[in-house]
Amino acid sequence: MPTQLDALPVEMVSHVALFLDRHRWYLHRDNSLLALRCVSRAGLDAVRRAMKNHPTNEVRFYGTTDTRKITAVGQMLGSGCQRLEYHGKTNNPPSESDKLNAIQQIIVETRGRLRGLCICGSTISAKRFLEICSACPQLKELDAGWGVPNIASADVDVFAAALSRSCPLLERVSIQRDELLSPAETYARHFPNLNCLDLEAEDPDEGYQYYQPSRIEEIEAAAHQCVRAEELHLSQCIVSTALAERLLRTPLQSRIICLYLNDALISPQNILRLARGLKVLKDIVFPYEISASPEFYTSLARARPSLRRLYFEDLSPLDDACVAAICENLKLEDLSIDRNDTLTPAVVDIILRSPTAETLSCAQFSGTVAFNSGGILRLARGCPRLAQLTWRVRGLTPLTDGNGKNVDDLTALLKERCRGHSGWTFWVDPFERFGPDTRRESGYYSD
Repeated sequence: MPTQLDALPVEMVSHVALFLDRHRWYLHRDNSLLALRCVSRAGLDAVRRAMKNHPTNEVRFYGTTDTRKITAVGQMLGSGCQRLEYHGKTNNPPSESDKLNAIQQIIVETRGRLRGLCICGSTISAKRFLEICSACPQLKELDAGWGVPNIASADVDVFAAALSRSCPLLERVSIQRDELLSPAETYARHFPNLNCLDLEAEDPDEGYQYYQPSRIEEIEAAAHQCVRAEELHLSQCIVSTALAERLLRTPLQSRIICLYLNDALISPQNILRLARGLKVLKDIVFPYEISASPEFYTSLARARPSLRRLYFEDLSPLDDACVAAICENLKLEDLSIDRNDTLTPAVVDIILRSPTAETLSCAQFSGTVAFNSGGILRLARGCPRLAQLTWRVRGLTPLTDGNGKNVDDLTALLKERCRGHSGWTFWVDPFERFGPDTRRESGYYSD
């Protein structure tokens, strides 16, 4: 006779509940916990206990979500909620006040354990927002970056200072502003634990455009106050020589590990200037369609030999000679190349003959035809540390050129390397039109 849930100790059922849906990479919430609570009284009690310590619990509501549903979910999951998102509507529906009341009650029920909060698309007042945040002393991430007109029009210094006092541990913050200014030029200096200094500003009415940071004194103040910033975001920025030199005269020179230049308008000379001046730099995300020579990458390696991760965004004209200059002069641990049409299959042997072959542990090749199934398999076999791999390509068929067997062998190799390492994942997805994606369902995915 099968054992009924009611016959099991609540502690045992709650322990089982902790592991439900843990490998659904495409869902950041555990729906089966909601189902389990309906099975029996034991399931209800087990979920209540499990949610108190469940590390991945996320609750998400939208403008169409009924207030009663918010209340019901809060009664069940509120005490264990670690991240809450509300994406409402900015046309001030009559029911929003009730929804905000229900959301605030969920936050109160967490007893200060909330780590992430997003309230966007809402007419919530700045005062109400701060009141909600006062119940979240352990908050690490806060998003109020769009659709919150009352926050956008508030005095940013007063608002940010009050927010910092209520949530002193904040590491990532997004606050909508009425004026076209970056976080580093406005509110960043109020949050000393920020791990990213962001100079990007985007006009929601204009869409994509380059931005020229102008409030240099505020940027320098943020560079001094944000003592834990290890990332510098210059995406969509016009990075002049003057701006680069001013940044390098701040404490950022000894803190920045990751430099994000995607979409930036910056010369190769200024990239070298930043790489040379940022003394602990390890990661660079290059601008889209960067045009640089092998000599540039050789100079880059000489300027900052500690570089370990390079990410080439869409449509980079990177060629075989550039990859040779990179891999022969650096010992990369992470290499990402997206949508490249200039590399040839010879790039695999170039990497394998270089010092990078011994150190490469993570790689991403998406939409880059030079990495075919045979080449990517040889690369994985020849790089003994390579385990975290994302490979996407279109146009391959399983029965052509041994592609099917190559993919099977590659999957087996990477699965064996990932065994015993819960944080190591891979995704090999070359046959989107041929059968189900079993690897995705198994959770072998790296983003």
